[in-house]
Amino acid sequence: MKLSHLLIVFLLFPALLFSQVRITGKVIGVDGKPPTLAHVHLKNIDLNVSDVLKTEKVKPDGSFEITADEVGAYYLLFTAVNHDYSMVPLIIEREIEPVHLTIKLASLPYKEKFDEVKITGDWNDFSFKNPEIMTQQSDGTFIYERDVEADTLAYQLLGLTKSPRSVNGTQSDRYIYDGGGDYRSIVKVNGGKAKIKFDPEKITHVPAEKNVVEVTFENNKDFQDMWAMHSLVSEHGKKYLNGMSEYRKTHEDVKGYTYDWNPVIEVLKQKFESDAPLLVRQFAGCELATLLMYRAKVDSTILAKVGEMLPYESPLWAMNSNLPMMIHRGGDYLPQLLEQLKERNPIRKVRATALSTLTLMADYKGEKEKAKRYYAELKEKYGDVREVEFALKKLDPNKKIKVGARVPDFEVQLLDSEEKISAKTLLGKYYLLDFWATWCGPCVGEMENLHKAYEQFKDKVQFISLSLDFQKEKIAEFRAKKWNMPWINAYLNEDPNKDVAKIFEVMAIPRPILVNHQGIIVAMEGDLRGAKLIDTLTKFVK
Repeated sequence: MKLSHLLIVFLLFPALLFSQVRITGKVIGVDGKPPTLAHVHLKNIDLNVSDVLKTEKVKPDGSFEITADEVGAYYLLFTAVNHDYSMVPLIIEREIEPVHLTIKLASLPYKEKFDEVKITGDWNDFSFKNPEIMTQQSDGTFIYERDVEADTLAYQLLGLTKSPRSVNGTQSDRYIYDGGGDYRSIVKVNGGKAKIKFDPEKITHVPAEKNVVEVTFENNKDFQDMWAMHSLVSEHGKKYLNGMSEYRKTHEDVKGYTYDWNPVIEVLKQKFESDAPLLVRQFAGCELATLLMYRAKVDSTILAKVGEMLPYESPLWAMNSNLPMMIHRGGDYLPQLLEQLKERNPIRKVRATALSTLTLMADYKGEKEKAKRYYAELKEKYGDVREVEFALKKLDPNKKIKVGARVPDFEVQLLDSEEKISAKTLLGKYYLLDFWATWCGPCVGEMENLHKAYEQFKDKVQFISLSLDFQKEKIAEFRAKKWNMPWINAYLNEDPNKDVAKIFEVMAIPRPILVNHQGIIVAMEGDLRGAKLIDTLTKFVK
């Protein structure tokens, strides 16, 4: 090969010139000391904490070392006993000097008061759905006892933190990482009986204003700037979601909920338009686009500039699988961009998600041959990529739940009742299955349409809402307000209904399915949402 040809190859694929980047540093706990046990993980830049590329144990003095072996957009995920996990962005587009940083972690977001503490462990596969309640003692501690055949018992506690998660307890002989950002307590068992004690007095409550993550890069200002922008967006993202949660308690939906993103937008805009290094400006632009997920109003002309500034080969496209759509928002250029990303980006996940989006777009537009061709390529090249699982399942030609197919055998026990319905008992009538949850914004957004349709078709169609809420009590709370849902309701996240969502291949909600009197699926999803719901029912139900 000629030298000129080699140069062209390396310019198009800079990853071929890359060897390795060494990352070292120190982890400090909220008390200023190294944590009891901590790990640093290198992962792709997404929010799934369980999907990591490599993990290194932090040494007793708090020092660590880990390497990035190729070009990419990464998070350094830091986890530690009694601490909240933290993710630090690390964008590597070429080989650079070793990176050194110090991170001070924040404490777990403990509740101020523990009214009820639940325990889960190796005896029930650490199930969130079937934890047991610890017994509160007169001294404020909580006790749990059980017979154990092994010489150790592993457990976690629920109800300690402000958000639902399982964390280590205050009684431990050692700890083990749980693979999801937290740790399990391991205790020794003597005499075949384990007694677990949770002591709230051993919990360190840190004032919110002091319980913040601090990151210092000692030799890379670009990474320091990116961390500052990332932490700013993350902080306001949490405030936005917490505010929305509070708003939902007193309102029927979140349509009226607002949040002032202008200060954040201004900071990011200034950095994007500054004379900072190109990578920093590109990162600022990507964070601006990310704000669209929080319903922030970002100037479309700025987003267009972000797209112009990002080359097809940039690792920043990995920051968010929806980034191409956020930047171009349905423009004519979007398909061309996705085609270029699937061919030229060095990161496999970016190529996979670009092809996945092209596949779904072609199917939505009715371009069946193109969708079929894309699907075959997607399955062959990226069948193992988690981010494309939805497209592969949704467009699977062998899927059982589709228009024209017979509804599968199923049985559902109704909410707060011993009565059951099934495919067999519903034969002879039209029925609408509505898979939903109170936490699902689009599901709640469909309530007005569902109630209108019910009033018009209740004598001809059986309406059946199947909740995937995490707590059954949330359904009653929701129905006690504006939308009483005066039709059949069932809860799927407990026996005997646990397998129903799987039977109906539910990957996302809302998922409405209309079945005719012969047990044949006649309409699904988009044809049963919004104004189309009544139109579709009118078409089929005479």
